[in-house]
Amino acid sequence: EYHYPLVELETSVSSGTYIRSLAEDIGNYLKTGAYTVALRRISIGQFNVQHAISPQTLTIEDIRSQLREL
Repeated sequence: EYHYPLVELETSVSSGTYIRSLAEDIGNYLKTGAYTVALRRISIGQFNVQHAISPQTLTIEDIRSQLREL
């Protein structure tokens, strides 16, 4: 999405990708310069933000239900 002077993008990357460096590389390629204003990871491995519990609604029962014995 583009609303001057901001570009918003969503990308799927492998481990080890540096998004801030990617933004800089895009700016260099376009000869405009660029930097990251905000960064949000929406998933990693099996974990996805869609399944997250907000801190405001987190209960002790939520925590206990996720604990596992070692």
